[in-house]
Amino acid sequence: MPKVSEEHLEARRRQITLAAARLVAQRGIHSTSMRDVIAGSGLSAGAVYHYFPSKSDLLESIGGLTLATYRNSVSTLVAEGGDLGPAELMAAIAGLVIQPIDDGTDLSGVGLAMWAEALHDPRVAAGMLRIIRGLRAQLEEIATGWVAAGHLPAGTSPAAVAAVLYAVIPGFLLQHHVTGDVSPAVLGEGIAGLLGWVENP
Repeated sequence: MPKVSEEHLEARRRQITLAAARLVAQRGIHSTSMRDVIAGSGLSAGAVYHYFPSKSDLLESIGGLTLATYRNSVSTLVAEGGDLGPAELMAAIAGLVIQPIDDGTDLSGVGLAMWAEALHDPRVAAGMLRIIRGLRAQLEEIATGWVAAGHLPAGTSPAAVAAVLYAVIPGFLLQHHVTGDVSPAVLGEGIAGLLGWVENP
């Protein structure tokens, strides 16, 4: 029997993970069964269970996909965006996280579902913890640059700034999906207004 390449294995894992992510975005986690994922992936039950023996394994993979997508987006934004201030940065990040990935899957709704599931599933919680820490580390690096450049007062904690900036993302996504009246531009405008009030109370 010919040896299956690592690229093939990874492609199959991604195929199944994307199928599951699309279903979770449409139906939610608890309304998506392994049978649904098997049908959506176009693969056999044996193939799906070979890569993901349980639904928790699959949810962990969805969390990993979300982490990689968001971290890559933020890294690209920082590399290409130059010296963005907090309002511009968060508006740009908000715009990125609601953009579907290359196959059209909307991971922003998946992210909300995963955050909620993390309250009850320890494995999902562990995966979401990696996402939170990874994104906060990127934001902390940006905040460190702001302090060094004098954009934030000396002695400001970059870790605290990163925690606040990260907290904006779930709130934005919740409003984006539930109320539908908060755009990335509105988010940026609001942050700019608050910063103006802090500077000139």
